[in-house]
Amino acid sequence: MKPTIHRRKNERCLRGMQWVLWAGDEERPVQFDPMALAAWLERALSPGFQRADEIWGQRVVPRLIVPYEFEVRITERPGGVTVIHRFTAPPPCREENLNWVAARLAEFLEHAAIDGA
Repeated sequence: MKPTIHRRKNERCLRGMQWVLWAGDEERPVQFDPMALAAWLERALSPGFQRADEIWGQRVVPRLIVPYEFEVRITERPGGVTVIHRFTAPPPCREENLNWVAARLAEFLEHAAIDGA
């Protein structure tokens, strides 16, 4: 069964271009392997995306960038996925991309639960 993916705008983003996605309770989201999710998204993305991971102290934050459309940051917050829309993407495209990332996250978590069972 696919988990429910919750989403909310990042209130600190003044333009409303950042969204945070998670499964489970927001205070205690479902945890997952960020590198495995990055690999899952890489397989689903069309050619032309860029990967640029960031090192934040002891952890690595995988970043997947679709030029002129959106960026995904995995585990910027534990158990969370941040979607950052590009200003150049029209509003319908932004909504479509947000839904796409949410669907891939749900598929990944469902697949991980089946494999881990």
